[in-house]
Amino acid sequence: MPPLALTFAAGAIGSWAVDRVETIAGAPLAPTSRLEVFEGKTGSRLDWSPAWVLRGVTSNERYVSRIEHDALVAKQEPLGRAASTPAALIPITKSEVLEPPQG
Repeated sequence: MPPLALTFAAGAIGSWAVDRVETIAGAPLAPTSRLEVFEGKTGSRLDWSPAWVLRGVTSNERYVSRIEHDALVAKQEPLGRAASTPAALIPITKSEVLEPPQG
């Protein structure tokens, strides 16, 4: 499956409620109450002004075999159903800047 483009837009509207925002490293994201997720190019032009927008793509499944992938997909339930209420968004920025080794 090819990588899927995703847009996460935070603000006063959105399908997902935000319980908390925690920063571990780097600049914090602005506090928000709601989050909307767009798949593909639909999130490239928003008709509202979000507090922040994160764009990315799903990663390759390079750490699982075909059999493991098929078993996971067979059990995976879609988002958007009534039982899918909690979620975690962990934004990670990749950088070409290399930190010197510690120690």
